[in-house]
Order: sequence, then structure tokens, then C-alpha cells
Amino acid sequence: MLQKYFKKKGYLVGDGATGTELIKMGVLKKGITPEHILLQDPEAYVKIHRSYYDAGSDYVLTGNFGAARTKLEEWGLAHEFDKINRMAVRCAKKALNESKKKGFVAACLGPTGKLLPPMGSSTMEEIIEIYKEQVKVILDEGVDFFDLKTFSDMRELKAAYIAIRDLSDLPIGVSLTFDENERTLFNNSPESFAVTFDPTDVLFIGVNCSVGPKDISSVISRIGEYTSKPIAVIPNAGVAGKNYSANDFTSQLDEWITSGARIFGGCCGTTPEHIKALSSALKKKKIIKKIKVKEGTHIASLSRVISGGVNLPPVIIGERINPTNKKEMIDELTAGKLDIVRETARLQAKDGAHLLDVNMGVAGVDQKDLMKKAFHYLSSIIETPLVVDSSDPGVIESALRSYGGKALINSTTADKVKAGAIFKLAKKYGAAVICLVMNEEGIPMTAPERFRLAEWLLKKARAYDIKDSDLIIDALTLSLSSNQNEAMESIKTVEMIRKKLGLSTILGVSNVSYGLPERANLNQAFLTLAVDAGVNFVIINPSSEKMRSAIDSMNVIKGHDVFAVEYVKRYGGMKGVGGISERKDPAKDPLSALNHAIIDGDRDMAKQAAKFALGKGLSLAEIAAKSMIPAIDVVGKYFKDGRYFLPQVVLSAQAMKKAFEILKAGLKDNVVNYKGRVIMATVKGDIHDIGKNIVITLLETNGFEVVDLGKSVPSNKIIAKAKETNPDVIGLSALMTTTMDEMGLVIKDLKKEGINIPVMVGGAVVTDEFAKSIGAKFYAKDAMQAVEILKQLKG
Repeated sequence: MLQKYFKKKGYLVGDGATGTELIKMGVLKKGITPEHILLQDPEAYVKIHRSYYDAGSDYVLTGNFGAARTKLEEWGLAHEFDKINRMAVRCAKKALNESKKKGFVAACLGPTGKLLPPMGSSTMEEIIEIYKEQVKVILDEGVDFFDLKTFSDMRELKAAYIAIRDLSDLPIGVSLTFDENERTLFNNSPESFAVTFDPTDVLFIGVNCSVGPKDISSVISRIGEYTSKPIAVIPNAGVAGKNYSANDFTSQLDEWITSGARIFGGCCGTTPEHIKALSSALKKKKIIKKIKVKEGTHIASLSRVISGGVNLPPVIIGERINPTNKKEMIDELTAGKLDIVRETARLQAKDGAHLLDVNMGVAGVDQKDLMKKAFHYLSSIIETPLVVDSSDPGVIESALRSYGGKALINSTTADKVKAGAIFKLAKKYGAAVICLVMNEEGIPMTAPERFRLAEWLLKKARAYDIKDSDLIIDALTLSLSSNQNEAMESIKTVEMIRKKLGLSTILGVSNVSYGLPERANLNQAFLTLAVDAGVNFVIINPSSEKMRSAIDSMNVIKGHDVFAVEYVKRYGGMKGVGGISERKDPAKDPLSALNHAIIDGDRDMAKQAAKFALGKGLSLAEIAAKSMIPAIDVVGKYFKDGRYFLPQVVLSAQAMKKAFEILKAGLKDNVVNYKGRVIMATVKGDIHDIGKNIVITLLETNGFEVVDLGKSVPSNKIIAKAKETNPDVIGLSALMTTTMDEMGLVIKDLKKEGINIPVMVGGAVVTDEFAKSIGAKFYAKDAMQAVEILKQLKG
């Protein structure tokens, strides 16, 4: 019914804010959460929902946003989990009935409060189960669709999507929240978001919260470049000090529509008046239903998109994470460890691999669990998108359920049963697929025969609603040692598929030289022929100088490398940029190894290097001055330059912290001389502490003593601790517009008590102007700026 209504109308109007409306009604007071109101005064929710239906909303969001059991536990409401989730749905349905208009009810799910690595230790499956518990209750009550909102980590959003799909085929809308830098708190990019969810069956891909209607336009445009799905635009009424009136709220409508927006609504601070103005303005607009998107086969990690296809340079898939004929890797994987896998991934990314093939094919181990562990781990430490390499659909699914981006499946064949199983997984989880032109009878010997299998695979994929652009046809490379004609048949197959089907193609290059001497020579020549024929993806060892030089040279010749910039950078003596540094032997040079381990965010190497440094009799002061402090300074510079983002910074901070723990334990007579003391607290009524915890981690690793008071901290507790510890700075955090004013109250109370300690404020909704208006001494827009403020304050 919803789909039919949407198709006929051409667009949908959602509702506006609920929290601020509850505050205006006087029912939501400091120290309680909206979920309390569902128990104490559910009619308040009914009244707000009805006001939005009356204002022109086609659907309203239920009050389930913060009702995951893990969130309710923070307020002591876990025992009311079932009642709260049921009441949230019932209030919205009652409001719809009372409004007597055509409309829908969307179950709203938000973050669980649990964090995935590197910020936390939860797993994707743990989070999936948290959502499934909530989804079961909601489905029992009955809703029209699910709307997943205000997520900062695409992995958690993917977990919520998977949880629903495990239980229901109801429509799902997905939204992330982006900051003023057009990244999420966890460094997800708009392009990665669009590429990841475009192949799935989501109803829309959206942006909500964080910024106002003007600042959200660029993010919408970037998403629109990579998806033809409807885009949802749900901005705040503005940020502190920059609120938009109901009429001004619609000023960017034309830009949004041009980018592909077809779902509209409001987040924090918006009112029924904003929705009424939005609904009225939309009636006068012509809605664009289809827009042109960037062509190509797109694969994505949480922050990076890699594209291959016509007129694009060949994509390098690193082949080295494969235990075949690698005894050391086999032994490690059998023991359940991933150290060699991590290092192999790191080196391949450093050497230019665009994608990393991950194969866990070790006999006698639980490959499902091992693949899940590898994907979970690698996606948290490296930006390079991943390829799951297995012949077992169960192993492939374990990887897809553990990955927040858009993976590439390697592979399927033209076998009816296998192809069906793989395409089904690709559709459910939103993956691209490598398709081998072979079937139960084996590999055809001629290009026309292989082409016919490519046609069969294309037809089969379309039956599962897989986009043509998400298929990569492997023309297959056989060894020259068995038949010299095979190499050119592969090249001819690539040319036929490119010209007649327009699909992306791939070749595993090194197979061509198997059984022959000086294999690198043959590999290089074959790779050059393949690229010239138009192959789009190549599986090679990126560390092979001959392979890299062939790719880099062809990119210059074909015009992909404009003005030979990348070629000159690699071969002209210029050092490339990027965070991955040259690895040093910790036994021979522990200070250098520790420095590089911190920069790379390698906790294990940092601990190892710290132990070797102790073994050489170095003092804590010497180790810190010559290795650790310079490393964290480099990380800060990388962050400022845009080469590092928050996850890399946190990994580096954790590596430094692990090394510091080793050093303190080994040097018991050393007294830690802190640079200063800081009190940190999330203000009363606000239970969000992700940002605060990140600031604490970075402050501690930069030599500051931190007194963490936790979240929802009342003013009197902050004052008492300030008198007790006499800190250099008091840091206050808030993530909600409904609690940010509490910062001003804390500052006033401090002044009343005669406490003149400078206050630093921050959080997603806080601005420099707001900080000045409440009398705060400092405003920190992010964790690194907070560190810089403290460094400057203490000289």
C-alpha cells in the first residue's frame, strides 16, 4: 500500500521533531528521557503525532528511536522494554485513526549505544541480535515500514537493516547523520553510504539531523551521484543560534529535488509549522523521479569508494591474503590469529591495492567464524574495500553480515544452483559479484563459448534483480604451460564481453605463467595485453614492481593518469602521502618501530616495541620524547590535513595507550608527570558519551590526567569534583539540542561558587557562537581541537 501511494504521489512528507515538542508541552523535563513519557503520559505522543498528520505528514515516526534494550538500560527502564516499544507503535496508530486521513506509521529505530571497533568491542552479530529483539515486538504490533535514523556508523546501520531483513520484508528507509565536514562521526562518506545501500532493497537513502537545511544540500548532492534510489532529506531546524523559520526551511527544496530527493521532513527543532510549510511548498514543485548517476562497478568500505568500468583505470585487487602454499599463514589461521593477515593487508594497501581479496581457505578450521572475524577486524583498521573469496555460500554470508560497506563476492560460476545462492546473498546484503565463465562441465576452450556463459550469468543475475553494473565477468586465465592458445582466448573473451554486453571484466593475471620460469616477465606482458583489451579489474600481487609498473605505465598511456601525476609521484623520487609508514624491526630499532606503530595504529606492534625499548634500558622520558610524542604529533597533523579521520586517530591513540601501559608497568620507579588535569562530563539529561570518550582517550595519550564523571552529570557533582581536584579545565559535552542549555547552567553555577576554572564545551549541536553566548572559555569542534586547546593552555 505504501509503495503504491508513494508511486502515485511521487514524494512523501514525514514528520518533525518530537523531543522539542514534548518539552514545549511541559512533559519532558531534565533528567528523564522521552521513553519515560510513553509510560507516564502516552497521550502527549498521540497529540504530537496527530499534529503532524494534520500539518501534512504522509507518515509519522513512532517513539521507538531510543527503545532498544541497551539504551533503556541506561535509564533503568530495561524491565519496561516490551511495554515501551508496544506503546510507541500504538500511540502513532491511534493518532492516525483520530486524524481520519490517509497516512502511514513508520517504526523508528536509532543507535543501540554499543560501539564497534575501534571505538568499542561489540560485534555486528551482537548488534543484530539487539535490534532483532526490538523488531520482533514492533512487528507484533504492526507498522507500515521501518525508518532507521541518526546513525553515525554505517556498520551499525547495516546491522539494523540485516536484523529487519532476517525477520520481515517490510520496506526500510536508512539515514546517516553528517557533520559540517560532510563525514559522519565514524568517518563514513556520503559516497560510501550511497554505494553500500544502493544495491539493497531499501525504500530510500537519507540524511537527517546534525545540520540545517542549507548545510545538508552538499551531502545530498554527493549521495545523488551514486544512487538512483529516492533520497530522504530530514534536516534540523538549524544549529544553535542559526534556526530556520518554517518558511526559510524550504529554501533549498529545488537543490534537494535536483539531487534526487523524494522524501522530506524535519529533525531537531522542527515543528508542525515547518512540516506544514514544507508540504505546501512541495505541492508547487515538479518532482524528478530519475537522475543520472556515475557509471561503473562501485565497491565501498566505510569511507572509500573504488570504481571500475569503461573509461576508468583498472582496479587492482590484492591477492596475498590467501593461505595457499603459505605455511606460516596457515599455522596462524589455524590458531585463530590474524597478525599476518593484518600485516599483509597493510602492505598491499601501501603498495597500491584498491581492493583486498580475503581468503580463509584452511582445512580443519571453522571458515565461517574465521572469515567473519577477518572481515570484522580488517574493516575496523583499513579503509581499502574488501573482497570475500570462498566457494562456500555460508562462509560468504558470514563475511557479508560482518561488513558495513559494499563487498565484492569472489565468486560464482554458471551453475544454476550455485549462481542462485550467490545472487540471493548479493541482493540481500548489497554486494557485487565476480562471475566465472565456467559451469559443471568445466572451462570452455574458446572465447565464443565463454561469452555464452557470460550471457547466461547476466540473465540469471537479472532474475534476482542484480544490477548489470554489479556483475564482473571473469574471462578466466589458464596457464601457458599447458596450452599457448589459452591466453589470447581470455583476451578475446574480455573484448567480446566489453563490446556486446557492456559488463565489467576481470582476470587473475598470475595464473598465465604457472609452471614456467621467470614468471614476472610473462605476468607483466599478459597484464599489459589485458589492460589494452579493456579489462576493468585485475587480481595481482601489488607488491610486484613489474605488475605495478605495467599498470602505472598503461594509466599514463591511456590518459587515466592526467599529466602523469601519479606516475611521477611513484617513480620520480617523490614520496606519496598516506598514513601507512615504513615498518621497522622493533628488536633492532624499538624507538622507530614504536613511532611507526603509533602512527599506523598498530597496538600489538606498539606493545612489542615498548618491551624492546625497556630491554635496552631506555627511560620513560627518553622513549616519550624521541618516539611517542613525535608520533602523536604526526597523527594530529594528518588529521588536520585530512589524511587521517577519527577512526585512525583513535587507533593511534589506543596504540600509544597500550605502549604506555607496558612502559609504566616496566618502569615502576618512574613517576608520571601529567601536563595538566581535566574534568570531563556529559551534562545532565544527555546520555550520549561517544564524543566525550574519544576526547578523553586523546587527552590521556597526550599526557593529560582526565577525571571522567560520565554522562547525564548534574551541576552539583561537577562543582564538587572541581573543588576536590582543582583541574586546569572543565570539559562539558552535549549531543542534543534539548540538553545543550544545561552547559550554560553549569557555567553559571560555577561562577556562583566562585570557581574560575575555564570551561571547554563541545558536541555535535554546539557551535562557537553558542559557546560564547553561555560564557564558555573554549569551544572544541572535535577531539583533536580539544587536545590542541589544552596543549596551548599549558604551554
